Amino acid sequence: MSEFEQFKITLTTVQMLARQIKAVVINVGGVLLDNRQCDAMPELRFRSHFDGQGISLLRAIGIKIALVFSEKAEGGSMIKNLVNRWNSLPSTQKQATEGGWQMVTLIDEAYGQTAVEKTWSWLNEINVSWEECAVLANDLPELPLLEKAGLRVAHAAAEQVIKDRCYWVTPRPGGNGAIRDLANLILKARDIDPATLPTR
Repeated sequence: MSEFEQFKITLTTVQMLARQIKAVVINVGGVLLDNRQCDAMPELRFRSHFDGQGISLLRAIGIKIALVFSEKAEGGSMIKNLVNRWNSLPSTQKQATEGGWQMVTLIDEAYGQTAVEKTWSWLNEINVSWEECAVLANDLPELPLLEKAGLRVAHAAAEQVIKDRCYWVTPRPGGNGAIRDLANLILKARDIDPATLPTR
């Protein structure tokens, strides 16, 4: 028996876990972004518009989103600016009773065990348990956080040590549609047609 065989579960079980998810936690560096950085231009990293749409779809069905960022998100940070842009979308400005979306939360300066503590504080604020939380990760710094999650997800290009500990691996890699893959999984598990949802 493999050391990690306990983590190999059926797609049916993955879909069952996906149905109970109320919050999704996403690593910025290697999941939202594609894990590359130009030393001459440190903020030159890439993300997929598919992923931005995936976050919108999750928000549209009431899933709360947190981005975990190991660095400090300064006022001019591309990540902080991106979150501010998402939180300015028309659906975010509506009241909850009108189908308004929850704000995307940025948890910065969060690495290893600190990420666990800060994420747990956020989950307590929104009254969500670890069992109701999905974590999408790619490498060892996210392992403490991943091991707390009710739904553990790695992307296609994640390190094998992370894939071995996850319940599901997205078809696409980080920065290139992995978040959208997770959104599609959650929508399918709930029999929700994405074409019926607002996109911004």
